[in-house]
Amino acid sequence: DHTTGGLGQARPNQHGHRRDVSDHTIGGLGQARPNQHGHRWDVSDHTTGSLGQARPNQHGHRWDVSDHTTGGLGQARPNQHGHRWDVSDHTTGGFGQARPNEHGHRWDVSDHTTGGFGQARPNQHGHRWDVSDHTTGGFGQARPNQNGHRWEVSDHTTGSLGQARPNQHGHRWDVSDHTTGGLGQARPNQHGHRWDVSDHTTGGFGQARPNQHGHRWDVSDHTTGGLGQARPNQHGHRWYVSDHTTGGLGQARPNQHGHRWDVSDHTTGGFGQARPNEHGHRWDVSE
Repeated sequence: DHTTGGLGQARPNQHGHRRDVSDHTIGGLGQARPNQHGHRWDVSDHTTGSLGQARPNQHGHRWDVSDHTTGGLGQARPNQHGHRWDVSDHTTGGFGQARPNEHGHRWDVSDHTTGGFGQARPNQHGHRWDVSDHTTGGFGQARPNQNGHRWEVSDHTTGSLGQARPNQHGHRWDVSDHTTGGLGQARPNQHGHRWDVSDHTTGGFGQARPNQHGHRWDVSDHTTGGLGQARPNQHGHRWYVSDHTTGGLGQARPNQHGHRWDVSDHTTGGFGQARPNEHGHRWDVSE
């Protein structure tokens, strides 16, 4: 099958996923070929770059452990659990390319960030940068407290990109503080995660409110657009079954398993917005 053009617009195979195994992607935004499970590209295939083109492992997740990313937007290799990049690998820069530790979190303690978009080194818990490190400026580069989180309570933000003050747990801004806009500036709830349940996002890049577990936005809230602004269900995953996406980048609603969009919903276009089948994967068989 072929795509009929547009942003991420593609026709799924008999499993409701994008293009059949025997087909190839012809480039474009988010156009990719799923493997026998309807996931993106088979293990024997490689990504040729482009936006969101990635190869999942045997579980249908992005790229196998033995493969490497060649850059591009969101192209990353998960470990054996389908998370981004294995401990033995390094990031080569790019958008959101980071290596998680054994728990699938970003970068191991022994590694350093080389700059780039959101590239940071977590402590032993997989959080950003170790206590002994300092920020060198840049995008989202910040110094965490003893827990490896962003800036200590006694510090203040001096503005700039992604510079924010965490609460007593070293997370971003205290509950009593407010965001003043900017890139990635957000207020965490009582657990030090982004914004409290009673607060709302005012738009911006990555500004989102987690639920009671510190994940993004509560079930009762909606996204107002923006980059990566999404509301997880009770498991902290993106948007609940009863909600719809209003467009934007990567804004999608997972099913009861926290995956993208329920079977009964449709995509309204946008970047990578697609409806998964009963397993929470992209597009239903009937579409």
